[in-house]
Amino acid sequence: MPDTRSDGKDGSPVAATEPGPASLALAADVRVSLQVGDGRFTTMRDTLTSESTFFASLLSGRWDNRLADGSYFIDADPVVFGHVLDYLRRGVFPVFFDKERGHDHGKYHSLLAEARYFGIPALSQWIAEKRYLDAVRIVRDIHTFQNQREANAFCGGLANDTIVEKIEVQSGITKVYLCPAEKLHKGDPSKCDKWCAIVQGSETKPWRPGEMFVEEVYKQFMVTTVKTVFDHEVCMHA
Repeated sequence: MPDTRSDGKDGSPVAATEPGPASLALAADVRVSLQVGDGRFTTMRDTLTSESTFFASLLSGRWDNRLADGSYFIDADPVVFGHVLDYLRRGVFPVFFDKERGHDHGKYHSLLAEARYFGIPALSQWIAEKRYLDAVRIVRDIHTFQNQREANAFCGGLANDTIVEKIEVQSGITKVYLCPAEKLHKGDPSKCDKWCAIVQGSETKPWRPGEMFVEEVYKQFMVTTVKTVFDHEVCMHA
């Protein structure tokens, strides 16, 4: 028989209200402890229930299935759940990308299964539609150097977001302009004038710049770089 107290306006006894299921619901700013597999997580109730239908139901107060220490047990991989919680906390979609191996589709597959299980539509859609591909752009460039020293110096100064994909050496034979006076005009006929034709004291020697070329062997070092560009705006949940 429930307890009674004289709270009625006419002094008549009124039955005391017993705690119902709704009284078990947690406030939005209450911390919640989760035992996920062998991992422990602590966060706010509002963080869990803002987008997840699973946690909205679990923490609704309709039933009390907490462990003896007050935490909730979740049968899931704690590593994958960590990515779920990161998204719920900040609304940033995850990108599993490595500059050398590319996207980790195995991680996306595992996270998609958990996003669907925990009832998070936005995260599920992001992965299912492979929108993460829009978050990463690969830019390839080819840089040409005349010697290996210059190529090595360039490669050593690259930023962290850029890697060297390959280095190729090209060689061949080319014609190079030769100044008749064998001065500093080699390779640049525009710097020569008639005075360059005065060779060995002879002012009458014909000056034919169009014929003054020699064949030389050349080498070029072709460095192909790959730069990874992230578009952080694509990863933000509107």
